[in-house]
Amino acid sequence: MILECKFTAPIARTMQEDYVREITIDIRCFNEEVTEKYLAGRIAVSQVLWNDARADGESLFEICDNDSQGLSDVFTALCDESGEVRPEFEIDEVFNHVMFVYHVVLHAEIQPYAKAILDAAVDLLGHDALVVMWRGLGGMSDSDLAELGFRKFAGTELICRQSTHRSRFSEKYPRGQDVEVVGRPEFESWFNEHWSKGCQPN
Repeated sequence: MILECKFTAPIARTMQEDYVREITIDIRCFNEEVTEKYLAGRIAVSQVLWNDARADGESLFEICDNDSQGLSDVFTALCDESGEVRPEFEIDEVFNHVMFVYHVVLHAEIQPYAKAILDAAVDLLGHDALVVMWRGLGGMSDSDLAELGFRKFAGTELICRQSTHRSRFSEKYPRGQDVEVVGRPEFESWFNEHWSKGCQPN
């Protein structure tokens, strides 16, 4: 099983929308002969260049609010009226960017490996991220998400984790969990049927 990451980014940040990257991470499985690979799932992420926006004097509230309702909810849950991270979240490490995971679709045959997939996916762009997502996304239970280091935002359905912190899952699998699922053509037809439902960040 492999992950394929796709996004576009401008070479300069000239507009507020340049501080948000839309990222799609495809999960593909090889056939038995390892000659073909089939799409078995996808994770959609909005990456906010949080520290860059602060350094450039841009309003993170405006960046998030103008992008989508989902990112607006993230900012409101995460920050106080002055735009600072709420102290009750006890986020004690500097994070460079926010990874907002807003849609996850996994075929039933890779669902048992959802923790390994999500853990690898959100760290593709480094370990200095604050990862935020909706509780229960991708069919994962609260206990699964807690093992990955996620905790709740009080009063919301959002959860977060600091990738700089080692989770119980990463302690158990320090080099990542090896996953082998034999891909089949019907994975892709299933995926195409299910992906379009709820894939917008708002």
